[in-house]
Amino acid sequence: MNKTFKRILSSTVCCLLALSSFAACGNPVNSGNGGNNGGYEAGGTIDPNISTTIKIGFYGKTDDDDKHFELLEKAFQLRYPNVSVSLVSYSANNYYQDLMQAYQAGTMPDIIQTSATDAFPLIENNLLLNLDTYVKYENDKYAANKAEYPDLFPYESFEDQFYDSMWKLGQENYNGSQYFVPRSSDRIVTYYNKKQFQEAGVDMSTVQNGWTWEQFLNACIKLKDYYSTNLNGKPFISGQWQWEAVLFPMLESVGAEVFDANGNITVDSAETRRAINLIKYLVDNGYTQEKNPSQQQFLTGQAAIQFHSLNADYYYNDLGEDLGIVTFPLIGREVNGVMDYSNAKIGAGITGYGIFSELTGQKRDLAWEFLNLTLTKEGQECMADAGVSQPPIRKDMEDGSNKWRQGKENLNMEAFVWEPQRNHNTDFFLVHAASKQADLLETLIEMFNAPIRGNGSTVDAAIADCITMLNQIISMVD
Repeated sequence: MNKTFKRILSSTVCCLLALSSFAACGNPVNSGNGGNNGGYEAGGTIDPNISTTIKIGFYGKTDDDDKHFELLEKAFQLRYPNVSVSLVSYSANNYYQDLMQAYQAGTMPDIIQTSATDAFPLIENNLLLNLDTYVKYENDKYAANKAEYPDLFPYESFEDQFYDSMWKLGQENYNGSQYFVPRSSDRIVTYYNKKQFQEAGVDMSTVQNGWTWEQFLNACIKLKDYYSTNLNGKPFISGQWQWEAVLFPMLESVGAEVFDANGNITVDSAETRRAINLIKYLVDNGYTQEKNPSQQQFLTGQAAIQFHSLNADYYYNDLGEDLGIVTFPLIGREVNGVMDYSNAKIGAGITGYGIFSELTGQKRDLAWEFLNLTLTKEGQECMADAGVSQPPIRKDMEDGSNKWRQGKENLNMEAFVWEPQRNHNTDFFLVHAASKQADLLETLIEMFNAPIRGNGSTVDAAIADCITMLNQIISMVD
């Protein structure tokens, strides 16, 4: 499976550096708003016998991706029998550098994998096609079909078939022109080793969707004793403390803000200190450590907890019935001496696919037809058939009968879709230029990580350093 919506920030920084370098050399990549490449017509006739290959660029391609797109290719060939699909794998840590090299060499993929936050520099530099023309065409076609066959077309529009909160993540600034479409719905969950939890004496009645941070800490106390006795006292949480999807919902949950509506820095607050200290407490007590987490540790029983959005099959294939799934612990706010969890958020996002902006003619239309296939029920089921058990993005697949849950009835797959109003998408940077996004994100991640290193700074010093860096970034001329 792909790394879902997880991306390492250094890759994004590399992208910005590469883009800036190419622009300086007179490369035709455009700076500024990416919305200027939508001047084309949709609905053109594609020769059903067209013979070509659609090249799709991936970061960190896996065997599951190969299976997934092999199934999509077979489905697509029912309509276009002479069209093949080629997957090109780029380095996960140098994805954008590799893309820029491909651009310079004239070998860019036709379809580009991206995610909610990673798409910003691609849009900013006009590398992704503005899909609004295609989306409008599909909306118009849906409306015509709905008028004639209302029972077969129950939604208001083509776009209304999909979860709005996820669909918008493929848009410029999450509320503008469409630049890529979601592959699936991704959400951070708590994967845990059920056997170790039980042997440690954790109260399993508390390990349920909607469990709280306090209940999670109670489980940690039991697991600490268990690991001291059985696994040399090693840390047992394989955390994701350098990942925005875990960190920034914690800020939102406690009521901390990075910027106000005018872009002024507001991160210096008691709420921010609490969010940082939530993780520092886990490190100080030996429950986790700052270094990058190892999924292999969790898969081999060397860690009891893994926060991630990877599909359940990835873990189930190794852990079997020992695998447990529950929601990310809800972080509350104290109100009149009582903890209130109504504002607790859980990290969510999307991985998806866009079209290279310089693609033209039938090849461009063909690329859209392929993306459209991935959005259909059949296309969504291809993921599950390939062993990628990510929640579909279609509303008409939410009843549990779809394949992403099948064969996993003993797993709590509901954790991925429980109370979707709690889903949080990183968006604080939208009050500033998209070109500054990567640096803003990296600075906030460093604020969380500086105090939890072996020779780390204090929380106050980390916040002060963060503010200094934020001011420098904001003051930079675009």
